[in-house]
Amino acid sequence: MRKHMYGTYNLIPATWRYKPPEELLHGTVGPKADVYCWASVVYEVFCGKEPYGDYHYGHGVVTIIKSGHCELSKPPTMSHELWSIMQKCWMFKPEDRPTMLQVESELHELRTV
Repeated sequence: MRKHMYGTYNLIPATWRYKPPEELLHGTVGPKADVYCWASVVYEVFCGKEPYGDYHYGHGVVTIIKSGHCELSKPPTMSHELWSIMQKCWMFKPEDRPTMLQVESELHELRTV
């Protein structure tokens, strides 16, 4: 995997655009980080471009560390309901994010409406 250097201690993965703040800062991974990354991939599917795709990695990483992905604009083709789910997945604190089972349940509800 290609890595970028940021500062003198942290290796920044080439996939930094999808990562939660805690993974970029501390290397913390786990189910709550996976939920965050999932929402970032969904964003790319609807936009046809990577989150923060116009940012140089240094500026983009700092933006994510400071405010996460919640500053991104809702893709025009995405429903408000799906956008709401993604916003929950992008909560800054990992403990405030839903589990993937909760996300799956909410997505199932969208399909049945």
